[in-house]
Amino acid sequence: MALIFKLINFVIFVGLLAYFLRKPIAAFWLDRQKSHSDTITTAKNSYENIKAEELSLAERLKGLPSEIKAITDEIKTEGELERLRIVEQSKRYATQIEENAMLTANYEKGVAVQKLKAFIGTEALELAKAEIMKDISGNLGLIEVERSAEAIEANI
Repeated sequence: MALIFKLINFVIFVGLLAYFLRKPIAAFWLDRQKSHSDTITTAKNSYENIKAEELSLAERLKGLPSEIKAITDEIKTEGELERLRIVEQSKRYATQIEENAMLTANYEKGVAVQKLKAFIGTEALELAKAEIMKDISGNLGLIEVERSAEAIEANI
């Protein structure tokens, strides 16, 4: 008989558990199913997005060698144009430097010629004065020579 009471108590306990826990357990299983369903949907969407991006990248990678060649050709063209520009600019600078050097050389030559002429004139005058002094004797000739020398020096 004790076994029957235990069995009846157990059946009542299980019945009460089923009555009170039926809704929370059903809600738990529904929430769990919805959560798993959402997770699966998110995973499918992510997979599809990744596949689409993979295809896009694969297409871009197929065109990469031609894009690299185009960029390389463009860089070579730009480099050649820059080289030509630099060479042209260098030629202009060289011409300008040459012109400046010629102007400076001509100026310096003119200055040297003027100095040389003045030196030659002064030396010639001194030599002439010395020769005239040898030939002329007396005070009057010396004064005349001095005046002539001063006039010549003023013109030099």
